Amino acid sequence: MAETLIKITVRGRADDRDRLQVVELDGVRIGLRFRWSALESLWYLWIHDVDGTTIAGPRALLPGLDLFLGAKHDPRVPPGQLFVFSPDRSAPTRETIDVSAIVFYRKV
Repeated sequence: MAETLIKITVRGRADDRDRLQVVELDGVRIGLRFRWSALESLWYLWIHDVDGTTIAGPRALLPGLDLFLGAKHDPRVPPGQLFVFSPDRSAPTRETIDVSAIVFYRKV
């Protein structure tokens, strides 16, 4: 069976430092809050339920890590994997979050 990847476009403008969007993955609606840390030059992710309650976070947006790791036991979290892909394996910057680094959800 072929692997199913769902691309999640991080919406916002390049000058946004805080982006919140609601997505549905495997029938589960969750909020993804992306926040830029100027101090660390790094994006972080918080995972929220539809009521805005934090489920997990902050999680550094680094390529290759399952961003749902540690929250899999929570029924509000979809069963797949959420991860960042970057062709050069670098963390997304404030300018490249929409361009060179892509957030994907892998169905299981």
